[in-house]
Amino acid sequence: MYKKKCSKGFTLVEILIVVAILGIIAAIAIPQYNNYISNTKQKAANNSLEQFSILLETYRAENGSFPSDGNYTYEENGSGSITTDTISPTFPDFVPRSPSAQKTSFHYNVEVTNSATINENAAVTVTGVGDHAGKNASFTFE
Repeated sequence: MYKKKCSKGFTLVEILIVVAILGIIAAIAIPQYNNYISNTKQKAANNSLEQFSILLETYRAENGSFPSDGNYTYEENGSGSITTDTISPTFPDFVPRSPSAQKTSFHYNVEVTNSATINENAAVTVTGVGDHAGKNASFTFE
């Protein structure tokens, strides 16, 4: 009579199938996650730009024009320390990020031209908002 052989492990084929399935899942999930992170950072930068548009319009409504011609900047280094800040005195309601946000290096620039004229213009640029590949993204609002 034959004895039934008890298997106490996985065969090489079974292990290879599991590894292949995990590889396929990782190949799909990792790029999706990286895109999600990148889109989140871009949305945060766009929200900052929307904040500037509101601050600029509020300033113009209260003062009759944009601030005097010039560049207004807010720059933060990688440790979260402010290195340049001329925006906050002009726009006291400016909050660059929430206190719980990850400390990162970024730069806001507001350039005002032709203040108090028919052609007055204010352009806002945000740079240094890193995407998932570590590259800097830049956004401009006029």
